[in-house]
Amino acid sequence: MMAFVGGIGAAALGQPALDQKRHVARHHVVVRGARDRSLEVRLDALRIALGSAYHVRASKRSRVSVRREAQAVASVMEGGEKPRKELARNGAIELLGTAFLAFAVTSKSGAMAAVMAAVVVAAIANALGPFGPILLNPAVTVGMASTEKITLQEAALYVPLQLLGACLGLALTKYIGGATAVAAPALFMGSTNKTVVFELINSAFLMTCIYCASFGGDNSSKTPFVVALAVLSIALLGASCNPAIVFGCAWAAGASLMQFAFWVPQCAGMAVAALLSEHFLVAPKKKKSPTL
Repeated sequence: MMAFVGGIGAAALGQPALDQKRHVARHHVVVRGARDRSLEVRLDALRIALGSAYHVRASKRSRVSVRREAQAVASVMEGGEKPRKELARNGAIELLGTAFLAFAVTSKSGAMAAVMAAVVVAAIANALGPFGPILLNPAVTVGMASTEKITLQEAALYVPLQLLGACLGLALTKYIGGATAVAAPALFMGSTNKTVVFELINSAFLMTCIYCASFGGDNSSKTPFVVALAVLSIALLGASCNPAIVFGCAWAAGASLMQFAFWVPQCAGMAVAALLSEHFLVAPKKKKSPTL
């Protein structure tokens, strides 16, 4: 994810000794992004950066660079941690990627659908991973937002696009007459309670694999492969773990769109697994930007 690191360390000229020391102390504030600092600290950092743009020694830092830092901090404070163009691009990736995933999964049945899901995830992650996080799943989006790997603004943008993308993919499947074009989501063994437990466990497993592969070490090149294997395994078991696919299938089949037996355990499992992975599996290691 994008993070802004700004360190300003220079004393203002022509100030008394005490004011100069205070000025230097204030300028050691490091801004690491909206997710890593409290609102009060970020407000103070913004005030310092803006107020110091023309008091930094030329030998230490140019006024242009300080002005750019101030603008970056202001962007973070406004919730625009990512430029609008980047958000629009990532949103388009989520929309089209989820549409293609939904189409690929529902145009086949059985084991072939599981293989298609894994192949599509691996292909999209490898091709588009360098441009940003590839989520393709509202539950994964919720999990990443729960640990502040993405902002609430991003999550609010991605989730509707993922749902819309799934509907587009299912519309295409229904049009060409795919294997499960009009099949409504089916409860696991016909039981709501069993479905909740089944989806909860598999969703937690999937998020643990995604999170540890993305943030647990210097293995970003292996992340798409690891996630593809996890997707393949849960698909072979018959789990969905994707509220967008469930929503799209229900819409295409004309069934109720309120599939809470799937959505709630999927989102809860992802969020809990992300939090546990962050604090117990990933925290001791060096953090890095996600590739999925």
